[in-house]
Amino acid sequence: MASRPGATVTAMRERWLFLVVVGLLVGGLAVGLWVADGDAAPGYALASNLVYRIEIAAVVVGVAYLVLVMLRLGWRGETFTRFTVGPAGAEAPDSFESAAEDLDVLRDDVEMLAEELSSALVSPDVREAAARIAALGHKISGRAAAASRKLRLAAADLRRTQAGRR
Repeated sequence: MASRPGATVTAMRERWLFLVVVGLLVGGLAVGLWVADGDAAPGYALASNLVYRIEIAAVVVGVAYLVLVMLRLGWRGETFTRFTVGPAGAEAPDSFESAAEDLDVLRDDVEMLAEELSSALVSPDVREAAARIAALGHKISGRAAAASRKLRLAAADLRRTQAGRR
């Protein structure tokens, strides 16, 4: 029975991450146990010292876990792309889809420019037609620059993804 070459490395990474998360939980519980050693229960936290310590432990674990996730994503050169809370959520658009949408809009603008040019050729008022064509050309050049920028970002994302698979 042969194993895959990268399987051991992946398993070690997963164990390492699991151990770090367990360490976060233990650290949070330790902070919760030692944080408020007073005899008087706080007025908040249902007037219970135990509930207060549990709240402190939960906050410490939550913040530490968030920092761990941000550090791990930063190490891999990634950022948060999706955030959900219950049924609500937000997601960053895929760079390829965004670039494709910009190219579709650019194609429509070029078609409008072609129609304006053909109407300008038969229009009696040359100045008005020239002004419309110039305005449309300026709009198209701005959209072309934005589409080009998004295509470069999408290509960089693709190269990063392919480099991560090697």
